[in-house]
Amino acid sequence: MSNNKDKVKLCVGKALIDLGLDTNSDYSLSAEEYIVLRNLDRVFQPIKLAVEVLCRRDSDLVTAETTLRFMIRKLEELMKTLARKLAESLRSRIAERQTCLTSVLIYLRDYVKYEEDLEEYARDEVFKMS
Repeated sequence: MSNNKDKVKLCVGKALIDLGLDTNSDYSLSAEEYIVLRNLDRVFQPIKLAVEVLCRRDSDLVTAETTLRFMIRKLEELMKTLARKLAESLRSRIAERQTCLTSVLIYLRDYVKYEEDLEEYARDEVFKMS
């Protein structure tokens, strides 16, 4: 937690120096503003990780499915309003594009994982396995 706090302050400080605004009191951030920035950083971390995985050359449909599940779970665990809204929006968009082919691919690639996912996502309308 302290590391995240220091990281945000350090990044903001460097950005202000780069922009030549470090001596301008109009651009000094309050403690509350730093808290907001730290919360944004926490919310965007699972998204950053997901984008990095999805952009790899070896990513495929099964990797994408697993990554999206992970990202949404992490967002929901944060218990922040922005994270919850992002997770809801992502779930909605994924539901529009979801097909049964993903579960078939998971089944063909790894039957054990398919069985685990079948149990884990039985009540999840978006990631429900066929």
